[in-house]
Amino acid sequence: LWASPVYAIDIFGAGSYWQLEDADGVWGAGVGIAIPVFTPHVRIEARTYLFDNTEIDDDNDDELDILPIDVGMQLHLFPNGPLDPYVVSGASFLYADTDSERIDVDSNVGAYAGGGLQLRVTSFLSVYAEALYRMAEVDVDGIINKDEVDISGVTGNIGAKLTF
Repeated sequence: LWASPVYAIDIFGAGSYWQLEDADGVWGAGVGIAIPVFTPHVRIEARTYLFDNTEIDDDNDDELDILPIDVGMQLHLFPNGPLDPYVVSGASFLYADTDSERIDVDSNVGAYAGGGLQLRVTSFLSVYAEALYRMAEVDVDGIINKDEVDISGVTGNIGAKLTF
């Protein structure tokens, strides 16, 4: 009998820190899922984070709530090894909102790229650390001398992955 191999689905969660260009750095949390495509080396991923109360660099200390929704690809070097370096890239929809009555914020799209290292603890549990660079801006009305806020910057994630 001929049978194809069964590849695992990863479900992951992470604590995250995002250092933004035109706003203060902010802590957040994220969750995601990754599904192998034809080989364990390539995975399609979907992930989302919540970054709450991100202070904008303006004179009024206004704050943004940012919810990136990412879809991308992961390329794993040693997917079945105890240490697995990988690279990621993809596109993001960045939902942005504010509680300020003076500012109107529009959501936007962006992109991300980066890499990480995964350490297998058991056959179904891994821990990982990764760094991503996000490229994105959100349009704003109501901030003097600004019509957009550059939210590009480095994001660091540390988390755990369950493999089924």
